Amino acid sequence: MTMMNKPVGIIGTGSFLPDNVVTNFDLEKMVDTNDQWIRERTGIEERRIAPEGMNTSYMATEAAKKAMQMANVSAEDIDMIIFATLTPDMIIPSAACVLQANLELKTLQPMIYKRHALGLYMD
Repeated sequence: MTMMNKPVGIIGTGSFLPDNVVTNFDLEKMVDTNDQWIRERTGIEERRIAPEGMNTSYMATEAAKKAMQMANVSAEDIDMIIFATLTPDMIIPSAACVLQANLELKTLQPMIYKRHALGLYMD
């Protein structure tokens, strides 16, 4: 069996954020807290809330499309996807498989990490 040596690297990145912004000041109106208390303990100033029906695989698909555009690659050029999340759409199929289908990636096996640290894999 002959192995092909192919370069490996990150050649594009993408991101996606839902439009709905909830600030610490918004939270002050909902619960007994304040901006200073939240910032001092977490550093968080705002968070994004996805609308009903917008799931993890949708957001990942939008981010992946931006990464593919930045890298100037098509679905046929991608050999692997690694999808790490603590908030999958459902248990089966995995969000990685949904992403693979959404991007029409037919020639690869998605890597699925279901660890208890978002985006972090350690053995």
